[in-house]
Amino acid sequence: MIEQWINKLALQAEASGDVDPKDLPIFRYGLQMMVEIGIIFMTMLLVSLAFDKIIETAVWLFTIIIFRSIGEGYHAKTFKSCYFISVSIYLLTIASLELIPSVWFAQITLGCLVLVIILFAITSSLTLKHQSKETIDNRIFHKTRILLSFCFYFFVIYRLSQDTVSASVLAAMLGFLVTQLSHFIKIKEWKK
Repeated sequence: MIEQWINKLALQAEASGDVDPKDLPIFRYGLQMMVEIGIIFMTMLLVSLAFDKIIETAVWLFTIIIFRSIGEGYHAKTFKSCYFISVSIYLLTIASLELIPSVWFAQITLGCLVLVIILFAITSSLTLKHQSKETIDNRIFHKTRILLSFCFYFFVIYRLSQDTVSASVLAAMLGFLVTQLSHFIKIKEWKK
């Protein structure tokens, strides 16, 4: 259904002269990505409103968007798979924030931090091995990922040292954990 609507819209854009016929496949792909991401985002927004977790959702999404955009990661083969995976992980995050007592936020954040650092070390070394054959641009993204990751670690360590770990900090940590796991899965695919 989404594909039919996008094709119709793309053909209308071509007919009106807004899109060059040779650019139609690119236009169609971009439109499809925007619609699919919009559907996932709207689902998450509705859940965040229902559970009054708007700030935590914004922090979680911000963390994922930043680190996925520079760190690559696993991509599902179909929109249905992407939707199911993305929304399920998001719902697990919201359920965790709802069910975990706030007095445990610091301990869980610390545990996630240790796990993320281990995953980061593994994925960084595997990425460097893989990227030795890749372009300089990928190395720049890898270095940017390392720099931002260390900034994130220092932020979390600072919040832990100040005993100011909130639901937002835990949401950011869970989002960062998701990005590291996604990157790890992607690297495992490279080895196949």
